[in-house]
Amino acid sequence: MGWFNDLGIRWKLLGGFGALLAALLAVGGLGLHQFLAAEAATERVAGVEMAAVETALDAQVQLLTMQRELRQALLVDGEEARRAWQAAFKTAEERLTADLARLNELLAGSAEAGRLDALRTTYDAWTPTRSKAFELAVQGDIAGSKQVLFGAENVRAYNAVNNAIGDLVQAKRARAAAVVADTKAAARRTEVVMAMVMAVAVAVGAGIALVVSRRITRGVQLVGTMLSSLADHCVTSLARGLEAFARGDLTVHVEPVAQPIAWRGRDELGRMAETANTLLDRIRAAVASYEQARRDLQELVGQIQRAAGDVAESSAQLGQAANQTGTAVQQVSSAVQGIAA
Repeated sequence: MGWFNDLGIRWKLLGGFGALLAALLAVGGLGLHQFLAAEAATERVAGVEMAAVETALDAQVQLLTMQRELRQALLVDGEEARRAWQAAFKTAEERLTADLARLNELLAGSAEAGRLDALRTTYDAWTPTRSKAFELAVQGDIAGSKQVLFGAENVRAYNAVNNAIGDLVQAKRARAAAVVADTKAAARRTEVVMAMVMAVAVAVGAGIALVVSRRITRGVQLVGTMLSSLADHCVTSLARGLEAFARGDLTVHVEPVAQPIAWRGRDELGRMAETANTLLDRIRAAVASYEQARRDLQELVGQIQRAAGDVAESSAQLGQAANQTGTAVQQVSSAVQGIAA
């Protein structure tokens, strides 16, 4: 964590914000990816799967139309009516052939290709009886056409084609449902991942904010505590000592009580703590200078007092000697006067 402590507060805050922003970008990227995936899945369902279902259903409609027109041929009368059912039959046959060709482009995978091959096989198997019923109806052999149309072979072949188309429709619907289900599952997974990323981002951002706020609070408290101790004790005691010093009172002892701040890191708080420690060192130096000057002056005053005592004692001894000398002079004077008399 040394590198983190050396970072400035601004970079710490920017780091927390950057982590949160990166998480938001990640969430946005995941959301965009999921949106594009959902769009692609929708296009696939609409453009491929449902198009194949629609084409297969149209083939089934054309199959029913062909069977209906063959039955219609047994009931119509007149040249115009015969041309109408023949044209409708041919159109339905052409459309069914076109649907089969388009299904070949829309289907994917071996399973779907196998179903399409089965459809083509059953359709080809139905062609002989269908064509025979059509030709007999065109020739006016209604009884023969009816016998072929309602014969077991034609019914079986027709049902086989119809069932093959139904299987293909059901398979494509199941495929479309699977694509939709996969898209929904992917969306749910993306939602979980997005929620997890957001939770991690919030946790990281909150963690960085908590660490930075606690560090700022602790740093400010430590600096404030030391400055209060300097103001209330060290500076006040030094001022009181200097005032006493000015009055000639050398008995006031000053001792610094503030302790330096132990702080790790080279951020703004670290530099502020370093400045506060420098101020403490200077005040301690001033207190030490005061104490040294006070002790030196006390020693000097003591020496002066001792010297003054010695001078006073010498003066007393000189006074006593002078008194003795004066007494001796008086005695000599008296003796001289006695001799003279």
